[in-house]
Amino acid sequence: MNLIKKENVIYIVGLLFCGSFYPAFWTSILVGQMTMLLHVFFLLLWTITIAIYCKGHFKSLNHLFNKLYLVVCFYYLLRFIFTFDTDNLVSLLRLAIFYCDIYVTNTLLVVKPNMMTKFIYFHIIMLFLTIIGLILFTMGMLSPLGIIEISSLGEECLLNFGFYFVKLHGGATDLVDSFARPAGYYDEPGSLGLMILLLLLYNKVILKNKIIEILLLVGGFVSMSMAYIAAAFLYIGLFLINKKYISVFLFLIPIVMFTISSYKEGKNDFADFVYDKTVGRSEKIRSGDDQSRNYAASFEAFKENWLFGESVSVLDRKYPQSTHETIWYFLAQNGILGSIILFSPLWFIVYRHKKLVYKKSILILLIIILQRPDYFQPLYLIMLYSTFYSKKESKYRFSTSLK
Repeated sequence: MNLIKKENVIYIVGLLFCGSFYPAFWTSILVGQMTMLLHVFFLLLWTITIAIYCKGHFKSLNHLFNKLYLVVCFYYLLRFIFTFDTDNLVSLLRLAIFYCDIYVTNTLLVVKPNMMTKFIYFHIIMLFLTIIGLILFTMGMLSPLGIIEISSLGEECLLNFGFYFVKLHGGATDLVDSFARPAGYYDEPGSLGLMILLLLLYNKVILKNKIIEILLLVGGFVSMSMAYIAAAFLYIGLFLINKKYISVFLFLIPIVMFTISSYKEGKNDFADFVYDKTVGRSEKIRSGDDQSRNYAASFEAFKENWLFGESVSVLDRKYPQSTHETIWYFLAQNGILGSIILFSPLWFIVYRHKKLVYKKSILILLIIILQRPDYFQPLYLIMLYSTFYSKKESKYRFSTSLK
């Protein structure tokens, strides 16, 4: 087997590995609901593949990252000792598995750094397919190929349209009214937007490729995620608006504003869909009518558990309307003291990097954290480590070639 074939095998196994955990879900479509079991299986397969390719020479992680990660693990161990809540043991096990994720992925990226570039290309193709699928859907030419339940009670389903996925809440009883924004090949639009932002930061800090930057930045808007849109405009303001481009943006802004203000419902199905999922949703957020995030209930949970936090099972029982993916719920779960410990690997990023590009990137990262505060997820951690902890920027010259 020659080198190119070996790389392709490694990359395909890597895609399956990435697809077996949050925020990726494409392996759920292939094999059904076995998230953690599937994760461990592909982790073992991924590790064996890398061990063969790298001849067993695994690369150690940043020493300070190891120490901070150990502090986080020790925090969950202490919570278990004092509360006897088994959720903390589960979190400890998950952290151990996720550490292995970072470890083996970092080894491959050190030996073959263009693997991350291929992963970026995979996302660019995903965004392109999503755009095509959206157009076909609004023209009435695209229907679901299949449905998979992603919760044990069947309250959440993933619709497979082939070109992209759509997440349904409340089951699949009414497909027409339940249609939501496209999620690419992720579980929901916010996850797609999250990964595009993390890839944008990786490209800005490590690759520094302008074509990739534009393709990811523009393509990310297909998620119609309000968090992505806010972060993308901040990204544009921090990195792209300069003397060379400011005239272009000053020309485009009034055109966009005029297009929005002159919009009339019913003129075009695709325009109606985009307007409803972006401008329409922002109006719901301002009026407090956004059903996807219950900030008020999550804030109430935080006020009652602000110092030490409370277990997920108790919070869900006492505040059933609260939303997990909000900063208030994260604070309610861990308390102020616990959150300081859990965010310690991120505090170091602020302390470690003095270059302007890192400081600007950290501002983007802040918006990401406010939207998705529970960053102890495999892809999330891999991207953060690869961007802010690794030393590849100074040691390797990156190429956008697929060879």
